[in-house]
Amino acid sequence: MPPGRPVIHATQEAKREAELYVHRNKVSINLKRRLAARCTPTTRKEDSQAIDAVGSGVVHELSPEPDTLSDCLGIVREAKDELIALAATPVGYVERILRQYVASVPSDSDGEAPIDRRDGDISIIKDAIWTVEKIHEKAHRGQDKIWDTCGVCDEWRAADEVCRAIRRLLAYLQDVLWHLERSYGELACAFVAKELMYQNNCDTLY
Repeated sequence: MPPGRPVIHATQEAKREAELYVHRNKVSINLKRRLAARCTPTTRKEDSQAIDAVGSGVVHELSPEPDTLSDCLGIVREAKDELIALAATPVGYVERILRQYVASVPSDSDGEAPIDRRDGDISIIKDAIWTVEKIHEKAHRGQDKIWDTCGVCDEWRAADEVCRAIRRLLAYLQDVLWHLERSYGELACAFVAKELMYQNNCDTLY
């Protein structure tokens, strides 16, 4: 699709999905549009890459922009493969991270972890969140480029499913971290009562 030409959605369903996507990514999209309006064609590609880097909150070497729809789908597939290699099942992965954290909590002389302390290695959970966030950034980058190329289409929907799966895993981990930052006892009580977000979802595969 030529640059600047608006995407026309043939069905009401595609239009609704497009409106939802724009609403969810309004800030990023508006920023890209404002910069594009001020930039020459030769600098737009660099600006788009810079926005992606700033949005991630991490300074890193920028990879080349995908040029074709196939390239975009390749990025999403890579992200999905990384996700499955890291966490074959969402619930199993969260439980593994939880076990690693609990093992890091110092025990009293009787061998029991004090319920009112939280001096375990919280970086175990934060690092897991960071890793999944980086995978999501890659998948979303591919989805965003598909959107730029052809709007809501079958390829965009497939990419959206991958991004949703990654965000769901992120939500599980962030929920664990939220309880833990209140107190170790809060996390323990929520786990026993099966009130953690991941415990109330039956999804085992992406």
